[in-house]
Amino acid sequence: MNFEKLAGEIGFDKEDYLELIELFINTTTGDIAKLKTAINTGDFNAAEKAAHSIKGAASSLGLTDISNEAKKIEHTAKGDPGTIAALSADELEAMLNRIRETYKTYKG
Repeated sequence: MNFEKLAGEIGFDKEDYLELIELFINTTTGDIAKLKTAINTGDFNAAEKAAHSIKGAASSLGLTDISNEAKKIEHTAKGDPGTIAALSADELEAMLNRIRETYKTYKG
């Protein structure tokens, strides 16, 4: 993952983009926790909202993989909640962890 390239693609300099990535990591960590809780308790409306939040934030930063995964969860929670699985939330969490590791590398 090349943050410099992603920053340029959405019109930010690297430092501003890294600040947004840090905010994204912190916010999305909470959103994933909400998503997992919602899935585990069968609150598909809350799951949809959490996935929507992740999707939008990721999309605005050019993080298409995580945005697309969140979109799948959002649509599943909205359209066919019986098939939503905690594995999807785990995949989002793994993606976020990869972003976190890349961020740590960039921040040195």
